[in-house]
Amino acid sequence: MYLKADGVEKTSNISELNFQKTLPKHVKRRMREIKGSIGRIYLKNEYRNKKEEERFQNKVFNGLMEMISNNDHI
Repeated sequence: MYLKADGVEKTSNISELNFQKTLPKHVKRRMREIKGSIGRIYLKNEYRNKKEEERFQNKVFNGLMEMISNNDHI
């Protein structure tokens, strides 16, 4: 029914609604408690920051390598 009607939520689980996706059962158990929810949000944020840092480092490295190969640094 929710696939056809607008405004009807796919799930009644509040934590799933916040993340906009259906979560696996082991995550649902963890999300029942505030401590578990905060931990999950913290870890997702740390993972996102790590990925952004890796992308930035790759971009800087690739820029330096391109500059060196084109002799633009001289």
